[in-house]
Amino acid sequence: MGGMASGMPQVLQQRPLTPAAPPTPPEPVKSRHPLGDRTHIPAGQKLIFTVLASELALARQYATPAAKRPLDDAEKKLNVLFDMLNNEEVSGPVVEQMLLLSQALQAKNYNSAYQIHLELHSTRTDEVSSWMTGVKRLIVDNAKLQQQQ
Repeated sequence: MGGMASGMPQVLQQRPLTPAAPPTPPEPVKSRHPLGDRTHIPAGQKLIFTVLASELALARQYATPAAKRPLDDAEKKLNVLFDMLNNEEVSGPVVEQMLLLSQALQAKNYNSAYQIHLELHSTRTDEVSSWMTGVKRLIVDNAKLQQQQ
């Protein structure tokens, strides 16, 4: 459209460096691996994925029809976490806590897992809020299963 906006340099400074850029949505700073890809989860973090995936399978195995939808919702949230792990977007402290939580789940120590979940939820709310309710669902459902057996 119109030429230079002379006398208004502040307007020019706010423009992106490529004024002729096509109107496409901005790309994320770091390109992400495709959704659902799990092949780039760092070796030291794979335990989080494998344990949560197996806990989800366990919960599904014993789920009542009424519990299916909450588990579908939990799975969507877990996939957010798995995608973040796959793209190395989870901070070190959260990874450490999630490894401890995963080890507790693996040992069927649901009380410990729940305590770690509470701590993460209160200290790292911004980072974990998009997926932690999915983790909580597994802890609660599978703790109930353990009590019934």
